[in-house]
Amino acid sequence: MHPSKEQAAEGFAREEAAGVPRDAGSRNYKDDNHKPEVIVALSETFTALAGLRDLAATRRLVDALGGGAGVDALRERLSADDDAASLRAAIGWLLGEAAREEIEQIVSAAASATSDEFAAELALTRALSSAYPADPGIVVALLMNLVELRRGEAVFVPAGVLHAYVAGLGVEIMAASDNVLRGGLTPKHIDVPELLALVDFRPAPAPLLTPSPAGAGAEVFDPRIADFALGHLTAGASTARLDLRGVSLVLGVAGEAHVTGASGAVLTLKPGQAALVTADESPIAVRGDGEVFVAMPGA
Repeated sequence: MHPSKEQAAEGFAREEAAGVPRDAGSRNYKDDNHKPEVIVALSETFTALAGLRDLAATRRLVDALGGGAGVDALRERLSADDDAASLRAAIGWLLGEAAREEIEQIVSAAASATSDEFAAELALTRALSSAYPADPGIVVALLMNLVELRRGEAVFVPAGVLHAYVAGLGVEIMAASDNVLRGGLTPKHIDVPELLALVDFRPAPAPLLTPSPAGAGAEVFDPRIADFALGHLTAGASTARLDLRGVSLVLGVAGEAHVTGASGAVLTLKPGQAALVTADESPIAVRGDGEVFVAMPGA
């Protein structure tokens, strides 16, 4: 997950004052900025974990695991009347207090359990357990929304939201920051107290982001933040046009896109090629069989 701008500024100043080297593996805050992000699926499917699932559903999933010391301990921590408090207690226990044997018992129960409602979640547990044996992050993943994006669908991840990208190809845009607080499934540093202080433990649906139409052949994924918006143009049989909001980056992702600026200058982008476009070239027009994404300033 990523901190808010205020949390990042405070954490960065604290680690600077403590003399923690900026390249230290144990450092949480590399800079003083936040890091909201959007990812749009390019592959036919894209698998992600984003946010914490409705607690009633999570309790049903845990019930499908049966019993055992680890499962019973997890179930107990998810039993508080306050949903956010339950999830905080469960994740804090998993990352900081649970014994390896308890984690292994939960993972084993999930690997052998069956459930029509949670078949995809249990299958992901089996895949993760082979890659990260006995990692408590496997069980944290069981508490999260499992999202299967189709091509062209997107997720917006604001501050405080636990997330992980599991499989697939996408176009990602984010604020300029390297601040990451980790919760498992990684050999990198995990600062459990700092993570627990910043995570938004309120359960909520996956934070999907629907694009807004921006004219023929154009749409904009706009999370309504100042840092960025992401345009998407597909010309097809007609010309697609987009008004830029400032200096922008145009990225080709499919076919051959002929991009024309207001000055009449034309450039051709193939997949993986990108160009910087100045604000005075707005609007841009895209012709051909190509598809492009446009990174530009936000609202």
